[in-house]
Amino acid sequence: AKTTETHQLALDSHKTETAAALEARKLALETHMADALKALEETKLALDSHKTETGKTAEEHQRALEAHKTELTAVLETDRKALDAYKAEIAKSTETQQLALDSHKTETAA
Repeated sequence: AKTTETHQLALDSHKTETAAALEARKLALETHMADALKALEETKLALDSHKTETGKTAEEHQRALEAHKTELTAVLETDRKALDAYKAEIAKSTETQQLALDSHKTETAA
């Protein structure tokens, strides 16, 4: 019973650490997304200002803005995929540990 309790405490601790790490990654991703959106807006404002000052065509600026949007979207998508993969890895690890703990409890009870 003492060993099972120790395993349960270790599992609970791992779950807590995992949740904290996941939350930190989520906050970092949200911050990155906010920064990226801010940069996109600043770029748009700069392009609008530049267009007015230089008289360049709106089409050229639109292409540049779209290219920048595409780059930022790719970065955000990569981060989202990494976060999803991390979540899946943590879920699998937690499930594996739970199965091991359950198996150990069954062996201990027998």
